[in-house]
Amino acid sequence: LGPYPAGQSIELIACTDGGPGTNLQTYDLPVPAGAQGDLLVAVISADSNNEVITMPAGWTPLAAQQGTGFSSNVFIKIYDSEPSEYAVSWSQSNERSYGYMISLRGASGLFSTVTNGGSSIAPLAISINTVQDDSLILYTLAADRNRIDPEPAAGTIAPPHTDITQNNEGNGNGSVSGAGAYTYVATGGDPSPVATFALTQTEGWFTRTIAFEPMQFNLSVDQATTSVCTSSTQVTLRVEDSDGVTMDFFEGTVTITASGANAATSSWTDPNSTVTNAASAVYTFDAGDNGIAVFDYDNSVAGSLTFDIVFDAFTATTTAALTINQCEFRIAYADGVMGACSSEDITVSLFDPVADVPATDYVGTVTINNNETRGSYTSGAAGFANGAAGIASFDLSITGGVGTNSAVLSYFDTTVDPVINFGITEDSGSGITEDINDPTDDPNLQVTLCEFRLVWTGDNLS
Repeated sequence: LGPYPAGQSIELIACTDGGPGTNLQTYDLPVPAGAQGDLLVAVISADSNNEVITMPAGWTPLAAQQGTGFSSNVFIKIYDSEPSEYAVSWSQSNERSYGYMISLRGASGLFSTVTNGGSSIAPLAISINTVQDDSLILYTLAADRNRIDPEPAAGTIAPPHTDITQNNEGNGNGSVSGAGAYTYVATGGDPSPVATFALTQTEGWFTRTIAFEPMQFNLSVDQATTSVCTSSTQVTLRVEDSDGVTMDFFEGTVTITASGANAATSSWTDPNSTVTNAASAVYTFDAGDNGIAVFDYDNSVAGSLTFDIVFDAFTATTTAALTINQCEFRIAYADGVMGACSSEDITVSLFDPVADVPATDYVGTVTINNNETRGSYTSGAAGFANGAAGIASFDLSITGGVGTNSAVLSYFDTTVDPVINFGITEDSGSGITEDINDPTDDPNLQVTLCEFRLVWTGDNLS
């Protein structure tokens, strides 16, 4: 029937159905549209009791249901390089059969199921206790004879659930019927609603209620806190089932979206270099990933971040969080006191203050100034330039711990002053300044008066 609603953790992508059109012992059931990693579900009914219904290698039967005059089974497999159709067979005699196949996107392959059976005009698919949040509940019906309305009006197969298909094969005693509908249960542990199908007359039937669990996107960061001047944070995305087993067959395009005031300055890299450097990283899993992708994440702006996963039309909120701390420049002096006729060495160092470790990743031009807007500097630092009014600049470059996080400048000032304080700015976009929270990391420099000293070589003049 379709189209089927999108935006759920498991989406029904497409459905095909069919039958032999006459009394046979096999027929070809078309494969619906799908993609690598989808879950295929085939629901087959045959008009004969005690039939053993089979599908080719690779399909897993859930459990046969056999009754007076008809038989049924459900099969599943992971969508791979699929043919256009699969042969459906049964064991005993030439009979009519009706089957349909659906493709589910986002299903992990884990499921639980309950069955029911009877003879009535209103077949009942009973409730099942779910395990995981956002489970898709599939209700299947197999009924003897053609006691069903083929492809009825929308919303009438098993209201209020979403229609999949409803049809029959054959006439009179030599016929069989089938139907399907589905719904969702948002909270794991909650029971599913029941589903009531409708026959045109009292007849024997089987129903099955199957709770398919969604795949889980497990995003983890190797450290909960980092800074704007230290190495990348490693972010690992695993596609798993609810048992924590990696779905190594998964292929598909996943978007990791960072949320936070500094999300727009995100930078992502991966071994395949296929992600984008922005708030969102778009990555396509292939067979070689085996359900795991690892990224290096950087951000040049301090702030707190959370991450969501978008797969197809579904958004999954993760528990992964990352705090990017601001870095600081620390100022240290050789003595802290200099004469107006001498100089003082000033060491400017870049640090991650939370971890109290030197910067390992930073590229930028650093500018030093002072509150008195005077003095001059000399330095052998890279890119050094001495400006006017107590201002100078130099370059710092360190990547992956290779490089330097500090520079030494010699400061000259001929004016006596008890308090000279230096400020730092830089141009990387991170907004790093000198430490203003811990005075010991931003001390004052004192310039004292110089003096002439007289020294003589003897005790007496003669």
